[in-house]
Amino acid sequence: MRDVDGNFCNGNGQLLPETGEQYAAQIARERASVRPAVEVEAEDKRAYVSITHGMRGYFAVLLTWDEECGCHTPWNSGFGSFATSEAAHPEAKAWAESEGIEFRP
Repeated sequence: MRDVDGNFCNGNGQLLPETGEQYAAQIARERASVRPAVEVEAEDKRAYVSITHGMRGYFAVLLTWDEECGCHTPWNSGFGSFATSEAAHPEAKAWAESEGIEFRP
């Protein structure tokens, strides 16, 4: 899409680069500025179980370390869906214990 001046833009009026190479360079600059390279200790990369909230309510979630983004990301979720975080606590704690990993409420 083009704006009234003929520049490429998205539906929100944000200007976009004219070529794929320019767009790739813009994305690379944005990614480099978002997360500085930081060394994370090995024990901080261990998987853990926690509780989160989504469309299905509160539920247990297993988070594992993702080297690409440099953070923990959801890997799997528990079976139950609960109305409160407190109600999800027993399933999450039992899951962590059965896996032999940390539970972080």
